[in-house]
Amino acid sequence: MKVGRSGSIILVCLCLALSVHCARGYGGNESEIETLVKSLTSEDESAAGDARRKLEEKGAEIVPVLFGKLLTSDWELKPRLLEVLSAHGREFATQKLLQGTDAEKTYAALVYELSFPCNDDHHDYDSPGFKAMVEALLKALKSDDKNLRAAAGAALLYDEGEGSTVFFDHLHEIVPVLISSFDTDLIIDRCQRAGPVNVVLMLIGMNLEVLVGDRFIDVDKEVFSRPPEMKINDPRDPQAYMRKVLSDNRAKVAELRAEWETWWNEHSKLTAAEIGRLMIERSLRVVAADPSSTDDSTSMAAELCLEKWTGSYHFNWNDWWEKNKASYKGPIKHRK
Repeated sequence: MKVGRSGSIILVCLCLALSVHCARGYGGNESEIETLVKSLTSEDESAAGDARRKLEEKGAEIVPVLFGKLLTSDWELKPRLLEVLSAHGREFATQKLLQGTDAEKTYAALVYELSFPCNDDHHDYDSPGFKAMVEALLKALKSDDKNLRAAAGAALLYDEGEGSTVFFDHLHEIVPVLISSFDTDLIIDRCQRAGPVNVVLMLIGMNLEVLVGDRFIDVDKEVFSRPPEMKINDPRDPQAYMRKVLSDNRAKVAELRAEWETWWNEHSKLTAAEIGRLMIERSLRVVAADPSSTDDSTSMAAELCLEKWTGSYHFNWNDWWEKNKASYKGPIKHRK
């Protein structure tokens, strides 16, 4: 159904009205909530962090209010709201995934994925919520919104546990979006942990490194090895810093994206299993190489690649491949 300009205006007004209604129904101080939400994007890291903590302390009751704002906010604020919602929004996100509108399902999927318990061995790959999340994120890959495509692509592939084969089942849908999104400046904190996975550009690069290509591309080394200079008086805002990184390394980012794109265009007609064979054999060559000639980051990427494409860890990869090469159909659940 197409919505004209007047219909769009009405829809926005309804969303805003709902947000105000929820804020009043929440019983909290509406002006306080507004102030805290605005502070989430402060260039002062301390003020932004304080606002996030205070909103999280309000618990699940404030989730509907913040989710309403998430639907209508820009990409300055969306990542910060996603971070807050990930603390208490999993149950609400599950409900929206199963019963919400298309727009609600899209952003509920991002909240749901971010709210996976950190360092938890329990994964709900067969649950209705997980399946609805994957469906919503796959639809988001086709969005005209580049930031949404980048966030959805990263969300589909971020998984610390074993058992999910979403990347394998949807490889040909996901990889082109990851490649085209390899210039995003998004930063989304995952489980309140520091590290490269918070930088969506890094997360996309780390996944592309193990999914496609003739070589392992260390994004940290190639893009972030020369951090940009920032003036002493500049606020140490991570988002501003990330934009500076992209600005100073635009040519390198374009070069890496073109390398992945060229490889994909040459191999995209292969099945996921056939691409998996190429990636496994590429990794085995690295693992078998003289340790003195291979840096730690490349060896680690090779190990991660082997785990990704086989579905588990094996003490002797070469022996495993000798036994399974002829029958290889993909990660664990695809090997029948």
